[in-house]
Parts: sequence; structure tokens; C-alpha cells
Amino acid sequence: MATRARHEARWTAEDAVVKGRVARNRFWVILVLFGLIAVISTWAFTRQLNFQDLQVQLQICQEPLAEDATSADVEAAGCTPTDVTEERVRLWHQSSPRDPVSAEGPTWQFEDVPIDTVANAVQVDLPEPARSVVLFDHDEGTVRTALTSDAADTRWTGTVGTRGPTSYWLLVTPSQAG
Repeated sequence: MATRARHEARWTAEDAVVKGRVARNRFWVILVLFGLIAVISTWAFTRQLNFQDLQVQLQICQEPLAEDATSADVEAAGCTPTDVTEERVRLWHQSSPRDPVSAEGPTWQFEDVPIDTVANAVQVDLPEPARSVVLFDHDEGTVRTALTSDAADTRWTGTVGTRGPTSYWLLVTPSQAG
């Protein structure tokens, strides 16, 4: 009785001979697999982070707002949209800054922002010091985050949080207000 290789099927005939070279087919199969993995990974990444356009509207308030402010508090603070002039907003995703693609009236427009991530932050540079700056989710009627300032109270920064909307109000209370 002839011995068979371990990988040989039991039903293989005694005189069967394997023809062709298996090794030559391996390279293109590996390339196809790597390409498929890259396509699936890219698709999953963009779907998971939910890339969308984002709008941030500048509003000036007469009274400072706290981190627990509601829509009624915003209305009571006398917040009104104000045209963007010397103010500058920048979004950060991890350590990558992103400037707006346009600024019309009171609104900054950002393109292709990953909405569903905790790695987003906002930074605003103001020409004059402010008492408070909050990022307000007007759809939910809640403050998303109260920004913290530098020593001069002109640069304010804060994280956005997770799974945000595509539109925010940036509520600024100047130092002279109230």
C-alpha cells in the first residue's frame, strides 16, 4: 500500500497526479484580498464617522449662559444672530485643524466633518474679550459644551462631544454685556 500525503483526500486514486503550479496563483489572490480589505475598511470608516456638512451660527447674547442653559434661557439672554466679521472659528478633528469653507452672514460652513466621533473640538477667536461662550444644540435645546477661555478671554475652546447634529449656535456674551 502506498502512503499518501496528509493533505490528500481519501478518495484520490492511487495513480492521481496533481498538475499545475499552485504557487503562481497565490500572489494575485493576496492582492485581491488586500484590495478588498482596503475598500471595506474605507467604506466602514466613512459610514461609522458619518461625514456631513456642518453649520455654526454666531449669536451675541446680552446675558451669560451656563452649561445647563436651555432654549428658554437662550431666549431670556437676548441672543441674536450677528454677522461674522473679525471672529474666526476652527474645528479640530483629533489634531487636525479645519477652517470653514465659507462664512456668510452669521453662519460658518464646514464641509465633510465626521459628525459621529468624540474627537471633535471647536475653537473660536474673538476680537474682544467675552464673559462666556457656549456651543448650543438648538435641535435638542441644550448646551453642547461651555467653552473655556485663554487668559485674555479672546480664544475659547471646547470639545463637541459625540454624535452631534449638523448645525450649532455659538452663543457669545461680550464682557460689556449684562
